[in-house]
Amino acid sequence: MRNYEKTLVIDSSYVARSIISTERAFVISYKGNADIIAEYPETFGVVNPNLTINKPSIIRVYTYVKMNFQKVPLTRENIFKRDDYTCVYCGKDERRYLTLDHVIPQ
Repeated sequence: MRNYEKTLVIDSSYVARSIISTERAFVISYKGNADIIAEYPETFGVVNPNLTINKPSIIRVYTYVKMNFQKVPLTRENIFKRDDYTCVYCGKDERRYLTLDHVIPQ
């Protein structure tokens, strides 16, 4: 059985921005701040047996969410960490012989 507890939030340009709970997503859309794009087949358990509300799987907020991305500095140590101190070509894991030219060709 699937677990339907998370909802994908996309902005007005259809770029994925976050993942939130289905309850929070329903509240956002109920208040008129988002459209429900897709729904899960599962419904919320409500007191009224005649009322069925499907859980949203994707919602789209009306505004563009500007996010500042943190850039990682391109240094020797960060490149070695990225590749787990292993040569991309031969697969050797010898830190004492590892050079930047051996990892990324110049």
